[in-house]
Amino acid sequence: QINSHIASAYPPQGFGHTSGWVDVLTAQQTVSAKEWYKGSADAIRRNLMELKDEARGVEPAEDYVIMSGSAMYNMDISRIVGFHRMKKADITICSLQVGADAAKTKGVVISDEFGRVSGFHEKPGARVSDLLNDDNQVLVSMGVYVIRRDVMLRLLGGDESTPVGGRPMEHIGHHLIPAALESGARVFTYEHHGYWKDVSTLRDYYEAN
Repeated sequence: QINSHIASAYPPQGFGHTSGWVDVLTAQQTVSAKEWYKGSADAIRRNLMELKDEARGVEPAEDYVIMSGSAMYNMDISRIVGFHRMKKADITICSLQVGADAAKTKGVVISDEFGRVSGFHEKPGARVSDLLNDDNQVLVSMGVYVIRRDVMLRLLGGDESTPVGGRPMEHIGHHLIPAALESGARVFTYEHHGYWKDVSTLRDYYEAN
C-alpha cells in the first residue's frame, strides 16, 4: 500500500528537457532467481531493466547516484555529481576521514592528492593499522556512489553464471569497486566534510536521535 501511494503521489513530472519520478523497487523473488538479494550490487543488477530510462521514452541517464539507506548524512548531491563529471570519472566514491577503530568495519579508500583511487579495502579489520595516514586516520566509503551508466551496465550486466572478473557481483565494496579498479576504470573519491552517521545498529540509531 505504501508503494502504491508513492507511485500515485509522485507521477512523472517535467523539469525543462527531462522528466523525474519516484519508484520503489522492492526485493523480489522470481522463477529464475528464487533467492533474495545477496547484496547492494546484486540488488542493482537484478533491477537493471527498471533502470533503463529509454523504456520510459526519455533520454537515458548519463550517471546514476547510489545512496546507502543505512546511514544519516547531510550533503549536496549536485556537488558530488559535478566533481564526478569534472574528473571524467567512471565511478566516484563519497568518503570521509575516520579513525582506525571506526574504519575496521568500513571500506577503506586509498587515493592520491587528486582524488584518484588506487586501492579499496573492504572491512580490513586489524589490517587497517597499515593503511593509516600521518594523522592516524583513513578515508572510508560512505556508501554513496556516482557511477557512469555504461560502466554500471558493463560491470553488472552479466548474470550470476557469467560474473565480471571471475567473481559474482554481490556487493559494491567487496566486488564492484575492486573489479572496476582491476579493469583500469577511472575511480575517484569525493571527500565529505559534513555530517555522517552510520545507523546499522539500534545503538547507532539511538545516538543519532
